[in-house]
Amino acid sequence: MGRIAAIFGTLVLTISLFTMAPASMVVAQDGTGTGTGTGTGTGTGSGTPCSPGFFRNHLDFWLGLGCGDFCGGTSDGTLYDMLTATGAHNGELKQAAAACLNACTECTE
Repeated sequence: MGRIAAIFGTLVLTISLFTMAPASMVVAQDGTGTGTGTGTGTGTGSGTPCSPGFFRNHLDFWLGLGCGDFCGGTSDGTLYDMLTATGAHNGELKQAAAACLNACTECTE
C-alpha cells in the first residue's frame, strides 16, 4: 500500500508541475469594462412578385439561369417569347412566364 501511495503522490506532483502556468504568464488585473455592438441580419418576407415587364426589361437578371426547369423544361428563349407575346392570350402568356421566373429567381419588387 505504501508503494501505491508513493506512485500516486509522484503522479499528482508531476501533473501539478505540468499544469502550472509560469510566473511570467500570471497577470493580476483590476478594472472594469464596457462595450457596445451592432449587428445585421437577413430575413424573409412577402413582397410583390416581379412583373412580366421587369423580366422583359432585365434579361441579365434571369437569362442563363435555366429557369425553364421551373416550367417543365421551357427554354429561356421560349420564356422570352412569352414575355414579349402579342395578340390573343398575350396577357396569360406573360403572366405564366413571370410566374415561372419568380419561382426561379425569388424576385420581389
